[in-house]
Amino acid sequence: MDIQAKPKVGWVLAIDRDNVATRLQGYLIHEYLLRNGVASAVVAKNSQRIRYVFEKKFIQIARKLKREKFTHVVFENPEWAMFQLARIFKMGGGISICVRCDNVPGLYDAYFDSTIFPTETLANSLAVQRRNIIPDSVEVSADVYKKSYVSGEKIQVVWVGHQGYKKYLTQLVKTLQEHDFIRNKFTFTLVSKGAFATKQWSEATVFSDILEADIALIPIPEGKMFVTKSSNRLAMMMALGMPIIASRIPSYLEVGVHKQNLVFINEENSIVLALQSLQDEEYRAALGLRARTDVGSLFSIETIGALWKKAILTTKDATEKMPAASTRLALLNLFFKIM
Repeated sequence: MDIQAKPKVGWVLAIDRDNVATRLQGYLIHEYLLRNGVASAVVAKNSQRIRYVFEKKFIQIARKLKREKFTHVVFENPEWAMFQLARIFKMGGGISICVRCDNVPGLYDAYFDSTIFPTETLANSLAVQRRNIIPDSVEVSADVYKKSYVSGEKIQVVWVGHQGYKKYLTQLVKTLQEHDFIRNKFTFTLVSKGAFATKQWSEATVFSDILEADIALIPIPEGKMFVTKSSNRLAMMMALGMPIIASRIPSYLEVGVHKQNLVFINEENSIVLALQSLQDEEYRAALGLRARTDVGSLFSIETIGALWKKAILTTKDATEKMPAASTRLALLNLFFKIM
């Protein structure tokens, strides 16, 4: 493949558009490239469901990558089968790019010419050499933000996140409500998917669900799976002008300033103290307005999309030797090479 030809970017996506990571690190960047003069196409979604290289969908994707002559292919949060697809794609001289948002070990430098991470902490944890660090974009429109900081009889606290936090969040809320002060003064709204959520997450309603609340709570569990997380939820809440209580993880510390645009916390007792301080409407307003000002356009799709465009189109063929293929995969490689 002549990679000096006009770039054509293909996307092999892990889930579908309803998945936040796939939307932010796949669909939105694909659409940005199209708006900015780069040929781009979604080749496949739900690729995480593919387990074997002889599955029908795997072969269909491989054929499509070859037939449509992509110069670059982005594999979003790939699992084993997509690593093998990257191997086949690179046989034709194309550029393979990985996107990884979670702490999942893998031979990224062996299979991909570059890997895009939302945080330096994650790239370092996975010991990836060829990397680009690009924070996630925020989908908040400039005209969508908190207009009033006056609460009702009780102060409403909102949490938004993946259903994987179910056990942690339900236990945290239960523990917080054991304090008479919290139980009498605050209510909690959990926006997610599943029976534990008090409101079901939807792309169409999530911002209005957040803005109905008075305080956004973003606690992060301990452990390297969580400490490497993106700043996306924090940046989203800041763009909405929400008063925020958040854990001290590296990506949040790059954006937040304690008691200026949010309140940082360490453990349960400090959450109680933070909630107590945020009873004051003027303080909530000061934090929310400063947060919205500070985040500005830092995480807009135009700002973040430009970084992605540069990262994708400047990536060069860099992999030297991939791990030896199994006999069956070697035969499949040969099949796609000669077809």
